[in-house]
Amino acid sequence: MSIASATLIDILDQSSNTEDSRVNGLIVTTSAESSSIPIQINFLPLNTTLDPTSSQCVFWNYNLNGTGDWDSMGCRFEINGRNIICKCTHLTSFSLLMSRFATKSHELTLITKITIGISVGCLVISLILEAIVWKHVTKNRTSLARHVIMLNIILFLLTANISFTVAQYLKPDTKFCMVIVFFIHFLYLALFFWMFILGLLLLYHLIFLFKNLSKAAMVIISLTLGYLCPLIISASIFTIGYFRKHYLKQDKCWMNTEELYILLSFNVPQLAIVTINIFITIVAIFKMLRPTIGEKQNSHANIKNTVKQIARGTAILTSILGLCWALGYAFLKADTSIVMRYVFDILNGLQGLFILVFGVVSDSKVQEALIQRFSWSSEHSQKSKLLLSSTSNSQ
Repeated sequence: MSIASATLIDILDQSSNTEDSRVNGLIVTTSAESSSIPIQINFLPLNTTLDPTSSQCVFWNYNLNGTGDWDSMGCRFEINGRNIICKCTHLTSFSLLMSRFATKSHELTLITKITIGISVGCLVISLILEAIVWKHVTKNRTSLARHVIMLNIILFLLTANISFTVAQYLKPDTKFCMVIVFFIHFLYLALFFWMFILGLLLLYHLIFLFKNLSKAAMVIISLTLGYLCPLIISASIFTIGYFRKHYLKQDKCWMNTEELYILLSFNVPQLAIVTINIFITIVAIFKMLRPTIGEKQNSHANIKNTVKQIARGTAILTSILGLCWALGYAFLKADTSIVMRYVFDILNGLQGLFILVFGVVSDSKVQEALIQRFSWSSEHSQKSKLLLSSTSNSQ
């Protein structure tokens, strides 16, 4: 038996968790002979102008925040035309919450899709360029190590972006969704750890200027930090979340970051790596500020060159080492300015573009290799034309 009420909204909507959302349906209280019966209720949103994808199926939890509040635990929603179907595993008073900022959320989703599309295209171009110049730019150990790291960063970010896009179209209650979310977790963690390896390589060469890292040490560091660490973290979180049955969100194909340990498995490694890479950036800038032997410290040319080095170094380190991800930690609160959310989504969505521009194209060795390759192709084409011309004339 169910009882629907329109007037309880005026009382129960005044809760602390609904600052960015509001009740957008009747409040339905349901009772049944058995508490194990799954509940399914169809809601017609009162305000049909809000985006239905921002819906939350909620129940009134009397034990929350002392006086009671809306809670979404054990409930998920499906969209059926104009109706929202709420499916819950327990009995109480149910209703529908929808975000007041649904239109902006829709725009942010569109921006994310566009920027990720650009990022994927740029990463594919980066792979092609790396393949073209690989033999030319990997002649010494330091350059080889750098380009191996760059190749892993490109591949992990590319597969992570593709997996993230696929996950947006999957239902949360499927096995494939669980698998793809696990891989997304692993891929993004691995991406950060490879950025960390690049930072460590830079720090090593800043400290030990004339000493190369051995190949065996580089292989051990890469395998341990680049593959093993992210795999252990993602597999541990998956195992715990799977057996506790709250690994995935109930309304979309994504990790249930409402669980603190799942959220920390993302945030702690990222925050630690970003912090260390910021330190490496500061060390690199101070190194570039120090004049080399034989240069006049106050000369105009030296100052100009130093500014260029700082600008280029900061741009490369900020984009490649993932320092712009640090921006996200300033916007974890729900009341974050929508403008800053746009900035964060755009910057992080365009990581592939930054890697192409600052990590691949701006490399002087890559530029030299491309010039030689296309110059050789042009000369070869001209020689072929001359050979054909001479052959035709002799005939």
